[in-house]
Amino acid sequence: MSQSKNNELPRFTISIPYFMGWHNLMNTLRLVLKQDYPQDCYEIVVLNDGGIKHIGSWPPDIPKERICWIDNKERLGMVGNWNKAMQVGKHPWVWFLHADDLPYHDFLSNVAKAIIQEPDAGMVYTKAAFWSNDPKSLLYWRGRIQYIIRGKVRPIRYERGANAVRHVMSGVVCPTVVLNKEKFLVLGGFNTDFPYSADEEFWPRLAHKFPVIYIPRRLVRYLFHPDQTSEHTKYLYDFWEQYQKVNYKIIDYLENDLSEQDIIRIRKKLCRVAINLASKFAINGQASNANLYLKRAIKEYDSCHKWWLFRAVLLMIKHPHLGRIFLEIVKIISALFHKLLRKY
Repeated sequence: MSQSKNNELPRFTISIPYFMGWHNLMNTLRLVLKQDYPQDCYEIVVLNDGGIKHIGSWPPDIPKERICWIDNKERLGMVGNWNKAMQVGKHPWVWFLHADDLPYHDFLSNVAKAIIQEPDAGMVYTKAAFWSNDPKSLLYWRGRIQYIIRGKVRPIRYERGANAVRHVMSGVVCPTVVLNKEKFLVLGGFNTDFPYSADEEFWPRLAHKFPVIYIPRRLVRYLFHPDQTSEHTKYLYDFWEQYQKVNYKIIDYLENDLSEQDIIRIRKKLCRVAINLASKFAINGQASNANLYLKRAIKEYDSCHKWWLFRAVLLMIKHPHLGRIFLEIVKIISALFHKLLRKY
């Protein structure tokens, strides 16, 4: 591609917040460098918030001069490092990539085409393939199948106002997001008052103000860790409180456009999280906490789901090693029930 045409293309900063997992970070950088997009149209920035403890030897196949490496002088924490990652680059569009997720080679080229059509957008995001490093996990095999079979190419969606809020409410996978830096800074960045749900809080806040672009194609592989969320009691309590506040705030964003279906979707999200938290407490043998979050899930669900939820918690308390498997079955059955129900 000629230099003159390159000057017309969107410019990206690929910001990668890093704390630990050197091997995963190197794999991510390898794929970032293989993008089918002109290399002079994007820069790569890694923000190290973990000190020297988690830095390994630099592999010869990754040109160090292509990476802008920044060591934080003091620990910023996850959300603080996210905010810094959005500010340090020189380009107007920032790809917010995690240090252990694997992009497809055509991520930037697909995003650039969408931005050219809607340059005033606040964010672009795509579908993701979920995968795991554990061959015993279903995600391990499903992720590899999704990598090979990406599905048909569907039309890009350009959403504004209430429809944009609804769309991001359906779920945004962080490493698929490219943000308009100017609009991110106008909104004040990620809210540090929500250390466990800062991303979930930010997407609808941005969609409420600016257009959103959704590319319905898998362009990133999202690595799922078995220990991805903490099982400490205080963390689980705090996560629930934050998640509730974030989702009820969506009601304010929708304002006069709020529908009964919107309320149902919010209740379904809260119920799903409550079930997950109940399962963690149950697996840890904390029956009273498991029952507490079970009741919160039931509050959001129709009464015909109660028996399945009750069975799930009982089984997890009695047989923790079977709990996770049974919980997946419960989720599938619950989803089928939801399709049959018309009202709460």
